[in-house]
Amino acid sequence: MQAGEWEAIGWPAGWLPDAVRALCEKTRLPVHQNAGSAAATTCHDNPGACIEWHAQALGSETETQHTNLRDLREVLEWSGPAILQLNQDSFVAIVRSGRRTARVLTPEHRLRHIALGELVHAIRQPQVQLLQQPLRDLLSRTKINASRQAQSIEKLLDEQLALIRFENC
Repeated sequence: MQAGEWEAIGWPAGWLPDAVRALCEKTRLPVHQNAGSAAATTCHDNPGACIEWHAQALGSETETQHTNLRDLREVLEWSGPAILQLNQDSFVAIVRSGRRTARVLTPEHRLRHIALGELVHAIRQPQVQLLQQPLRDLLSRTKINASRQAQSIEKLLDEQLALIRFENC
């Protein structure tokens, strides 16, 4: 997916209360109609607390999934409904996911199917970029052929991603 496409499916942090309500309604979770709203600054400062507060106000429960970036795909294969952080100010509302795709709810309240691999890639990419270049520099000084270097980088990245916690789900 291109950057503009991620923006089209992402919910800004200030819209998290709307995302929680829309996700509850779309997945037919019971919703209390008289639920209030937390301050928008709370959603920017502490998105997890904002999501939890709004879910409770609507009569739903939340549970933070604790995983690492390497195992994120396996967690997402059985998650849903879920809200997870794509980047600093963008969140994705997952209605349901499976082994290959995730059905996400856009801010326009439309459902879109996206490849689960692309979603995981988008979340991992900032960390991969930080880790990849030093590994390339290190392996370029060896006499290992290019294809073996690429395989080695993938394995080393996999191990490094296992050490990075992802709790934005």
